[in-house]
Amino acid sequence: MKNKTKYITLSFATVLLFWMNNCNEDKKEETYRTIKYFDQHTDIRNKRVLECKSLKDMTELGAKDCANANFSARSGKPVDTSNW
Repeated sequence: MKNKTKYITLSFATVLLFWMNNCNEDKKEETYRTIKYFDQHTDIRNKRVLECKSLKDMTELGAKDCANANFSARSGKPVDTSNW
């Protein structure tokens, strides 16, 4: 009976550890893009500016991304609105 209990406990612990390890993989690391990036990728910048206008809640990094996209759009470079 001791061996059976030991195997059940080890099996449960193994399953629990694998499950906990997979939980961390589901989280995507959020980053933000620089103004220089948005200056070089105007199509992405234009889409991001539109997305940011419709967002109500955002993370700190998301707010930085939106701020950089908006700053790039207002920095004197023409914004291509043909794809909107």
